[in-house]
Amino acid sequence: MRAKQGLEFLRLAGPLVKRLTVVEAEGGRAALEALEKDSEITVMLTDLGLGDMNGFVLLDEVAERWPDLPVVVMSGYAEGSPGRRDGLPPDIPFVQKPFTPAGLLSAIRSLLGDPRDPRRMA
Repeated sequence: MRAKQGLEFLRLAGPLVKRLTVVEAEGGRAALEALEKDSEITVMLTDLGLGDMNGFVLLDEVAERWPDLPVVVMSGYAEGSPGRRDGLPPDIPFVQKPFTPAGLLSAIRSLLGDPRDPRRMA
């Protein structure tokens, strides 16, 4: 599953996502640029397999510059390979590809809370 399919899932999903605006970035550098331009980004969904930078490098940069930004990581790498959950902090939700819309939403919901609670989402 491509990262773009994760974005398509987000656009088609239920009440949690309807309250979010999806900002698409083609790679790690573009993601950093988007975060610099938009201070209202609520959560970041990223793949570990990025074309222009290692996903772990992106995660380190985001953690340093935006330490309060919740992140969900997805990857399609096999068990034990560099793109797998191995090496991720335990507090970062991980979604193994292929995933279902419900699985992706569950990971995002774990960071943002109940979509019916207006205090959890701007």
